Amino acid sequence: MAEDRNERDRVDEGAIPGGGEVRTIVVNGREHRFAGDRIGHGELAGLAYPGLGEREGRALVASFGAGPVGRERGVVAHGGKVEVVEGQRFDVCVTDRS
Repeated sequence: MAEDRNERDRVDEGAIPGGGEVRTIVVNGREHRFAGDRIGHGELAGLAYPGLGEREGRALVASFGAGPVGRERGVVAHGGKVEVVEGQRFDVCVTDRS
């Protein structure tokens, strides 16, 4: 079990952008360490679905809860970014249906 956590931390460290306070966020039920004040739609997609390539007709929807005061819940627009707080939860879904 400890080996799995260490491996996940190494993977997460590779996904963390430089700069900013390191916070723990939860993406699709998995904890990730994230350094920065804001996270983008593309970064969330990469954390939720590593290695998922772009494909015509595929859409990703990223929603969040436990966000900052005044914006506790919402959706991260394609190309958009949102402020990140410790413990914030993100749900990222991929679909190829309209």
